[in-house]
This record gives sequence, C-alpha cells and structure tokens, in this order.
Amino acid sequence: MAAKSKNKSFMPGSTWDVIKKVVRAYHAAADQDDPSGVDLSELSGLARPVISTNTNFLREIGILRQDTFKLTETGSRFAMGMEMNDETMTRAALQVAVQESSQIRDLLSMLRARGPMRVQSFKSEIMLKVGLSKESWQAPYIKTLLDFLGEARLIEIRADDTVAVVAVGAETQKRVEDRIELSDSASKSIENPKQPVSGTPGRLAPLPLPLGPNRLAFIELPADWNKKELRKLIKLLEISLGDDDEVAKS
Repeated sequence: MAAKSKNKSFMPGSTWDVIKKVVRAYHAAADQDDPSGVDLSELSGLARPVISTNTNFLREIGILRQDTFKLTETGSRFAMGMEMNDETMTRAALQVAVQESSQIRDLLSMLRARGPMRVQSFKSEIMLKVGLSKESWQAPYIKTLLDFLGEARLIEIRADDTVAVVAVGAETQKRVEDRIELSDSASKSIENPKQPVSGTPGRLAPLPLPLGPNRLAFIELPADWNKKELRKLIKLLEISLGDDDEVAKS
C-alpha cells in the first residue's frame, strides 16, 4: 500500500486548464520570496485546496521547485510561453518537463512499444501503474495527463479513438532543442545578469529580454553593473528608444 500511495502522489488533482492557471499564478508571484497559498489563491482566482492538490504533480514534472513554492527554469519558460502565446516555447518547456518524470516516461515507452492503443485501454494502463481504482477521486484527472502530453505534442488522440506517440522528425526536434537551449540561456541570464561571457574575462553575457513570440532584445551590461542603476538604465532606454514627445512629457 505504501508504494501505491507514493505513486498516486504525483497525480494531478485538476484539469489541465486549471493547472495552467496555477502555473500562471506562480509566475505572477515570481518576485515574492515564498508566496503563500493565500497569495496564489488571490492571483489565480482558485481555492487554496485546488492549488495544493496539484503541488506534487508540478514538482514531479519539474515545473515547481522541490524545496520551495517557486517555479523552476522550465516552469518559468512554460509560463512565459503562455504569456507571450508562443506555442514553440511552451511545447519545448513541456517536453523538458516530461523528462523529469520517470513514471511518465515509462508510460510513453509502453505506448511507443505497443503502438496505437484505444484511449480507454491507455487510461486503464495508467490507473494500473499508479494504483488507482475507477472510484478514486483522482481517476478523472488521468485525462489531465493526456492533455499535458498532447500539448507537449508527444501523443495524439486520433479520430478512431486511439492514442499514439507522435513521431518527431529530426528537423522538428532540432528546432525544439534550439528553443530549449535559447530559453535556458535566457533564463540563466535573467536570474544572473553577471554571468561572464565564456572566454572573455571581464565581459558580461548580453541579457535577453523577450518582447513577444520569436522576438528577443539583448542588453549588454558593464562588468561592474549594480542593480541600483536600474532606474537610470530604464530612463536612458526611454530617451534613446522612446518617442521624443512622450519622453518630454515624463
């Protein structure tokens, strides 16, 4: 029984759409050291129990940190992708998230080995793996796993009510890997703008700023950058790039 309980702990407790609202709330609270359940509830418009029942699932797939209620780099990429309506970024983040869970990887391996399965048969296999019965309150949220994998473009549910692993072509996979690498670089630079350029002592890596889908601006900061200069930097950007009339009004 203990082993089954451990397996069940990673299961989601809401629909995929609700879980995405929870992730957006964590992203909105990113500037807080340790956001409370009340903060997240107010930001998401969801009850606190709804948020807490999905904590283990978000940690299982590497969206939420293990030691605190903060998003991981992957979680931040996913949230940012949703915010900018960038499907490539969200898909890349979710494909990384799948790799965090050995149990979900095992399910995909089984589906790949067996070939297309009836959706209900695949759901039954999931229930068997995590130790759920059809009376369990979590049983309806097996569909959440399918929606999660579907949005990651790792499975597809076909018109004949079968589910199969999506065959990702080499070119598509390369584009996703490139986006993951770019997102990793952006996340690390945003978290640590004082990261030096490899092989260039005393020079900092350009800081990427996402403006929208497939749009990044880069700012190169001096090696002695101090966060107290942020207000000055913003003002200089307004003067350099803004409308002259608007700058004069400010």
